[in-house]
Amino acid sequence: MSELQEKAVSMIGNMTDDKVQFVIDFMQQLDFESDPAEKMRAFEQLEELRKTAAEYLPPDFDYEKARDEAVREKYGSIA
Repeated sequence: MSELQEKAVSMIGNMTDDKVQFVIDFMQQLDFESDPAEKMRAFEQLEELRKTAAEYLPPDFDYEKARDEAVREKYGSIA
């Protein structure tokens, strides 16, 4: 087992069952052996979701500003 794989196993070993289930679900979505057409459909669904979500935001919404504010709110100033 590579060092990176050992690190991943260690991290998973320290997670709650809920978080492990999330990781399992995520990994199943990354199934690289799946049909390319299936991947394209998933991408198209993601694009539709992005467009739908954008309808609820003001036209001048600044994603980077919102992200920066959220990071500052959660973690404070790192300076």
